[in-house]
Amino acid sequence: MQNTVAQELGAKIKSVRVAQKLTQEKLAERIGKSIGLVGQIERGEAMPSVDTLLDIIRALRVSPNGILGELAPGDSSVSTRMLHLLSSLEEEEQEYVLKCVQNFYAFIKKRNS
Repeated sequence: MQNTVAQELGAKIKSVRVAQKLTQEKLAERIGKSIGLVGQIERGEAMPSVDTLLDIIRALRVSPNGILGELAPGDSSVSTRMLHLLSSLEEEEQEYVLKCVQNFYAFIKKRNS
């Protein structure tokens, strides 16, 4: 049986939430919705409204592509893979990775000039 978009979206939201060690209760609190609704979304039983989806994306501190990007079949671009990895880190860890990448980028640019 093929997964529906709602099921794939719900599974992705759950995956990011669990990777961040957030409970459904904490996510529900952050978005101002019930735990029951969060569970329904994660199981693919309910499709979130655009506003609720944006609230979830903000609450999980990921880019829209971090949640929606993998719904596009075969999307394995470097940026999508990087976003997926970063989405599992705390914000402070994401900032550290960003600084490392910025320093490495400056080094490569300088070396190639």
